[in-house]
Amino acid sequence: MSNKSFSLKHIDGFVILFLSFVVTLSILLVYLLKIDQNLKIHKEYRNNIEEIIVLDQQLDNFFLQRYQYLDYDTICKIMDRLEALFDDAISQKIYALHGQELRDLKSLFEKKNRLTEDFKSLNSRMTNAVHYMFDLRKSIKSTGLSDEKKKTADEIFFQVTQLIMDIPIDEEILHSHINSLRPSVTEGCACDHLLKQVNQFLKDFEIMQGYMDENHDIGFHAALRAVLSKLEQQHETDINKQKTIALLLFGIAFFVLLLLMLNYQKVMRTTRELKAFRYAIENSDNMVLMTDTDRKITYVNEAFEVQTGYKKDEVIGAQPNILKSDLMNRAFYDEMNRTLEKGEKWQGELINKRKDGSLLYEKASISPMIINGEIVEYLAIKLDITEYIEYQNRLKQSSAVFENTQEGILILDQDKRIDSVNQAFLEMTDFDEKTLYKKTLDFFASDENDAAFYQKVWQAIEEDKEWSGKVYIARSDGENIPIWLSLTAVYGKVNRVINYIAIYTDLSEVIRTQEKADFLAYHDSLTLLPNRAHFERYMKKLFAHKHIENKIAVMFLDLDRFKVINDTAWTQCGR
Repeated sequence: MSNKSFSLKHIDGFVILFLSFVVTLSILLVYLLKIDQNLKIHKEYRNNIEEIIVLDQQLDNFFLQRYQYLDYDTICKIMDRLEALFDDAISQKIYALHGQELRDLKSLFEKKNRLTEDFKSLNSRMTNAVHYMFDLRKSIKSTGLSDEKKKTADEIFFQVTQLIMDIPIDEEILHSHINSLRPSVTEGCACDHLLKQVNQFLKDFEIMQGYMDENHDIGFHAALRAVLSKLEQQHETDINKQKTIALLLFGIAFFVLLLLMLNYQKVMRTTRELKAFRYAIENSDNMVLMTDTDRKITYVNEAFEVQTGYKKDEVIGAQPNILKSDLMNRAFYDEMNRTLEKGEKWQGELINKRKDGSLLYEKASISPMIINGEIVEYLAIKLDITEYIEYQNRLKQSSAVFENTQEGILILDQDKRIDSVNQAFLEMTDFDEKTLYKKTLDFFASDENDAAFYQKVWQAIEEDKEWSGKVYIARSDGENIPIWLSLTAVYGKVNRVINYIAIYTDLSEVIRTQEKADFLAYHDSLTLLPNRAHFERYMKKLFAHKHIENKIAVMFLDLDRFKVINDTAWTQCGR
């Protein structure tokens, strides 16, 4: 699987949380906008209902102003406005919640509308009748009726006026006055018209009372109040529900934001760690190499460029076998690949070659990078051990020299105690290595060179960093042997002593050879008797002492033909 498909399959958790937060906030914003819209609709709807109530009250006020000239244009405008408000209310979304109530209310409104029209017509007629009766009353006063009849007519008009003013009257008295006046009037006179108008007014009055009762029984105002109350209750319920949902969405958004912040901190911490890791990789002395699942190089650090001689552009996309030296067999690489394909770490040493063809010894650790159970990349960390290998080879050579040289060699630690010895020294002194471990040099003190002598040697080392000279040391059997000792201090980087090297050269054979040469110089090789050189040296010593200078007697003897005898003896010895 490629890195691209892997990235598409496994979305980063931070991105998921961020998208969840954005979606939650978007839903919350849309929901708040919906709540705001519903509030506006509710406010408009409530204002419409309240305006309908106010207009209904104005209509009721018109009903109370009966028997008066009314502004019918205003009543028409009120009715038109009421009808427009009903249509607007029914068309709004809240209509779905109060549809039946509005339909019932519409029916009541239509009844009131018809009643209003009837009221307008009846009120107009009765108002005109009242004014007409008032004019007839004036006309009756100028007629030739008796005063009693005129008084009866006034009484009739007064009782009608009481009806107009909603003052209770005795209808029997009114009818008795009408009946008493009728026989005395002629048809077509003012009094006849008055009686006819009064009779019609009384009929219209009954009808008007019916209209008033019907207006009260319609219950339009009470229905409006009930709808408004139900609307407020439903609105309060909706508001509480919307608050709960909004708070829930806000809580979810806050929780997601909290997770987002925690994840962000984790991402930032991971980012810092990755930056530190990247910095460490970039500045590491170890070679770092990454490959994809197809074993193509995707990354190398600067140390890789320095130690292999290849630039990044030369190796990116190439196979790691660009470094192969062909000094390791196929089975080695097959075993390494099998280990990696199982998802296990592989560790070992590789022999590769640099760009210039020189060998590159590496100690490598290759780890599969596994995410969600799948290998996505391989990470190789390599240490250049070329110098180490060469150093090991030099150590092996030095060890061979150390063990096979004829000189005895001691390596002492900082405390001037023996750390290691070679075989030549063991044979020279006949000690075993275990006995000599951590001993000091005065362990070999002899009669000629005691412990005080070695203290002077160490003082000289501190001053001159080295010392050499002839020393007698004691073997394990007590024999003192002459040696030539070379003692040197080894210093580290901070100018501190890390070791001392002591080299012992056995002078026994050299001394024996020297002594033999000295003996032959002063003795005859055949007879081993002192020769002339010995005689001369001896005489010089005698003459060196002044107190015996006049007491010496020297006698010279000459043997005839001794040279022939001497030469003959040498000849025979030569044969």
